[in-house]
Amino acid sequence: MALQGASPGCLNDEEPAEALQMEVPANEEVMMRQIGNLRQWMRNARSARLALPPVVDPPLAVETIRQLGLSFSELAALKVAVVSPRWKLGQQIVGAVAELISLQSLSLEGGAVDPSALDLHVLTGLKALTELRIQPHTGKGFSDTDLLQTLPPPPSYPPASKPPPTPSAYEPDKVASGPREDPIQSRRGVSGMIGDVACVGPAAPIGLAALTRLRVLEFRGCLELMSDEGLCSLTSLTALRELAILPIGLGVTCEGIARLCGALTGMTSLKLGVAHSGQGDILKGALPPSGHVRELGLTVTDPQPELPGLLTTCTLCLLSNLTSLSLPHLKADDATFMVALGALTSLTQLRVTVAAASPASPPFVINLSTLSQLRSLQHLEVAVVGGRRVGLPITLKLLSCCAMAWPRLSRLLLTCMTSPTPSTATPATATTPTAGAPATATTP
Repeated sequence: MALQGASPGCLNDEEPAEALQMEVPANEEVMMRQIGNLRQWMRNARSARLALPPVVDPPLAVETIRQLGLSFSELAALKVAVVSPRWKLGQQIVGAVAELISLQSLSLEGGAVDPSALDLHVLTGLKALTELRIQPHTGKGFSDTDLLQTLPPPPSYPPASKPPPTPSAYEPDKVASGPREDPIQSRRGVSGMIGDVACVGPAAPIGLAALTRLRVLEFRGCLELMSDEGLCSLTSLTALRELAILPIGLGVTCEGIARLCGALTGMTSLKLGVAHSGQGDILKGALPPSGHVRELGLTVTDPQPELPGLLTTCTLCLLSNLTSLSLPHLKADDATFMVALGALTSLTQLRVTVAAASPASPPFVINLSTLSQLRSLQHLEVAVVGGRRVGLPITLKLLSCCAMAWPRLSRLLLTCMTSPTPSTATPATATTPTAGAPATATTP
């Protein structure tokens, strides 16, 4: 159990609010005692982060969420973080969250999620909910079927027939006639004929598209089963300001993104994750000419082998809009790509992990001074991997130059994962045991 003072993302940053962090214990009595202590110490908490270890059962996690709602009536932001990728975030968790009537921001991170088993329509009862993030560790992601879930349209009775009679207080013995509708099937989008009643008119969405009050939405798309059809179902979210789909389906095209951006005229930020550099071509000409999408983020899982083409697209087509770029698995033979990254002058966030393309690649050095033109940079992460073939020199002079080049930089993370050479390795002493004695080794 931990306490932390912070302001949730959905709240006004000028009014700091108390925030709590809690790792749910495996024992219910201990959990109740912890929440009781938190209620005494942080009565006005409006933000909570729950960490779910693998030993916690789903019923206990559900009860913890409900107790938080009872103890903190003004809870506005909730983040549920699952440690194990095998822990399933199911409908029980979503149903418990739906009881937090004051919730404005919900984040479900980690674990495994099967979107086809989730009924997100229950979240429509949260009138204040404006932010939703669903980013599991594993799972197939949201497919077209999951995004296009609909309720049946309202029934239309034939002219010759009458609606089933409704029992009244004066006729307690009368029961409404006609077949009963299966609520589970209706929520999954059954349409057509129900008995003698025809269902006509547009169907009502019950998936993500039903949460029409959302201003911020982030979710994991299905690479194989998400296409333009599912993407364009999000055009009903007319209040949306920020959209992140990480990753996006391979079936999504430039036309689908253009249609989505054209319909959501209030959207100012769009972040997409693509499987490889070639998929980045879907952004060519996709942004509307009105320019209301001012911030574009791109995450490329596998930049090879079309990295030069991707950087060309970013420079020629996305230069003024690309504010965030992440290349987590970049393999290179030299550092020429850094020059292309230094030309993306609108970047505010840059994350790069570099490794040698092959064991035979010649050694090269990552020079941060090539990024000196990125005057708007606020967040920079650079990591090098690959033994002694990729270098990341850091000197006081270089850091001083970077400080002047990046006046807005608030986060800098430099990581160098290399195997030490024998001359620079930390001296270690080891004792060779005699027969039957345990081996020991010490490193000063």
